[in-house]
This record gives sequence, C-alpha cells and structure tokens, in this order.
Amino acid sequence: MTAIRSVVAVAALAGLAAVVWVLGAPGWIIPPAVALVGLVVGLGLVATRSSGPARRVDAALTGVAVVALAGAIAVAVLVPRPVGRDDDGALRERTAAVVTDYLTVAPGAGAAEAVAARLRALTPMLTDTALADLRSQGPDAALPGAVATSATQQAAVQAVGVAAVDGDTARVLVYGALRVSIPGVAPDGSVASIARWAVMRRVDGTWRLADLHPVGAGG
Repeated sequence: MTAIRSVVAVAALAGLAAVVWVLGAPGWIIPPAVALVGLVVGLGLVATRSSGPARRVDAALTGVAVVALAGAIAVAVLVPRPVGRDDDGALRERTAAVVTDYLTVAPGAGAAEAVAARLRALTPMLTDTALADLRSQGPDAALPGAVATSATQQAAVQAVGVAAVDGDTARVLVYGALRVSIPGVAPDGSVASIARWAVMRRVDGTWRLADLHPVGAGG
C-alpha cells in the first residue's frame, strides 16, 4: 500500500501544481495551495506510520487527489492562462512587425499587381476591420491618397506596450515614425511621429491586427 499511497500523493500534488501554473500563480491561491500541500504530506505520513488499518486516511488522501486533479482539468478547460512575460514579449514583437508591414507603402503600390501582392502578403497578418479596410481600400487604408498621388510611406515602430489582454484580444500601444514621400510635392519625404492603438486578436494561435486607430479623445 505504501507505493500506492505515494502515487496518490504525487497525483494530488501534481494536480495542485497544474492549477497554480494554469492560473499564473496569483497571490490569492498561495495560502490554500500551501495548506493542501501540508494536508497531503500529513496524510501520507500518518498513513505510513500508522500500524493499524488506515482506510480512512487512504480515503482522505484519494479524495484530495481526485479533487486536485478534477480542479486542474476544470481550470485548464475553463480558465484562459494569463499572458506572462514571455507571451507579452511575443505579442509586442508580433504587433511591431505587423504594424510596420501594414503601414509601409512601397513605390508603385497602386498598380494592380502590387495591390494583389500586398493583399496576399498582409491577409495572414490581419483580421476584422483591418482586413476589411485593406480589401476595400488597398494601399489607401494605410496612407490615404496613396494610389492617386503615387505616394510612398515607410513605417518604423519605435516602442510597443501591451495595455490590456482579455482572452484572445489585446490592446497594444504603438509609438513610431512615418516617412511619407509624394512625387513633385515632398520627394525627400517628411517624417512624423505617431501613436496608435493596435487591437490584436489571436486567430488559430497567431496574433493578427484587427484595428489600428490614433491615440486621442476618440481612441
């Protein structure tokens, strides 16, 4: 029975550890987790040292293991894992890359072949409003008047900060600079600093840009 008790105790502790990990180890879970660990260890010691029948102790230990494992399964299924530092970094990097590609308008972007190529390249990076704007407006979604004026735009993201994450949707603050060149008007380009809210949505495990709008009263 000692081997069986050890397996049950390990299962209980593993279930508890899984719950703590999935929840992101919030402060409120530490006291009950410590108490349950103490209970499992205590029951194991009592069962090991007891010279008489230990059915009640075995039943209690088994019950704790079942509850811990059931809790781990329920939490894993029902509660989304919070975004941690590693995930946060990946989200920032993805946002910077997608926003840069979305706002950059290359020379000749108004040509039919260039519009089609831009749509093919950006579609896997976009969703919702951003994708609808790209499909309906082409390069003008990133730079209004780009097609009519043959203007180009080079985007450089300088800083990204994650403001909020709710499940598969994130609100990200993006700072950067845009260099816009218009033939015959500003051929050398004018540079402007920008601040944008990027709404990112996770689709099939990949963060995509859902919307991009200026920071301000309306944003």
